[in-house]
Amino acid sequence: MLVEACSRLGIRVPDDLAVIGVGNMETTCEFCRVPLSTVERSGRRVGYEAAALLHRLIDGEDPPEDDILIQPEGVIRRASTDVVAVDEPHVAEAVRYISEHIDEEFGVETLERIVPVTRRWLEHQFKKHLRCTPHEFICRARVEKAKQLLCGEDNLTMRQISQACGFRDPHRFRLVFRRLTGMKPTEYRGKHRRKMTGG
Repeated sequence: MLVEACSRLGIRVPDDLAVIGVGNMETTCEFCRVPLSTVERSGRRVGYEAAALLHRLIDGEDPPEDDILIQPEGVIRRASTDVVAVDEPHVAEAVRYISEHIDEEFGVETLERIVPVTRRWLEHQFKKHLRCTPHEFICRARVEKAKQLLCGEDNLTMRQISQACGFRDPHRFRLVFRRLTGMKPTEYRGKHRRKMTGG
């Protein structure tokens, strides 16, 4: 409703206003006018803890005095918050292109064709505003996308994930992912799933 209201008022999401929801109802989030980022509640963990509490109560234990708080799994990022606040218009345009084409294979040379500035100027402005080179920003954006897919329930293969994140092959994907996170994609997926199940 908020995204629709913003559209009627001429407020651009996420350029003028970032919007985030909660619950990750995929049909609503994915088919919103602007796909909606959301906090992913730990539904499985909540169910497990509720069943465990019920079991204890049936066994005659007293209910806990305080609420049982369950940490959310994290944020599912979609287009409604997919913006980096940059005052420099050409850098902002390059960042927007990266975000909108993250599933495609491209490099800094593509940004040079999109943004009418020299590579040297673009490198300098990225370092000034984002504290990294355009190449490094692209790599980080691809890895962030990969993290989301690794944590999803679709159980995609590494090849499918690498393609969805614009890597030319799974080997390149693994190299970049490990360089930026310190772990292999499979290790990251396993760690996240242990968190979900409380292991």
